[in-house]
Amino acid sequence: MMAIDMVGHGTLMPRHFLRYAMLCGLLLNFLDGIGFEKAYISGESLGATVAAWFAIAHPNRVEKIVMNTGMLLPPDEDGAAGLRGC
Repeated sequence: MMAIDMVGHGTLMPRHFLRYAMLCGLLLNFLDGIGFEKAYISGESLGATVAAWFAIAHPNRVEKIVMNTGMLLPPDEDGAAGLRGC
């Protein structure tokens, strides 16, 4: 099991700069960096939402997801564009 801290928590980066596509990209880079082709992804709150977006954008990279208190936003033009860029 590995845990990563999401960008935007603490003082790492102001949250208003974050986009789900960026966070999905960070997760993808992490998995690539450690050599994982598929993974079980678990997230809480923001992490749960990122896990869901990541699973939709990269279904071949996710074995299963576990979400706790995640928020799924209704599809809109900006959200759909962000998901395509994930």
